[in-house]
Amino acid sequence: MVKAKKLAEQYEQELAETRKKSQAIIVAAQAEAQKIAATKVAEAQQEAQGKREQAAQEIEQQKQTALQQLEEQVDSLSRQIIEKLLWTRIGADR
Repeated sequence: MVKAKKLAEQYEQELAETRKKSQAIIVAAQAEAQKIAATKVAEAQQEAQGKREQAAQEIEQQKQTALQQLEEQVDSLSRQIIEKLLWTRIGADR
């Protein structure tokens, strides 16, 4: 009976140690998972920031192109108006 009691106590002690080790493994795995998740979130945020910056650059470039085209059109229309005014005036002077 004493032998069985000793075996039961030994079994309970080993079981308790195994539970502690298992709990430690679980805590470590959770910490690692949180670390990985934080890394992935940081990477995603960095990627999103890069895409926002790229989009802003593309928008600025398109804006500059549109302004340049508008300026060219204004110059062209201005020249056409001046030419018509001059031709009208030359025609009136004749």
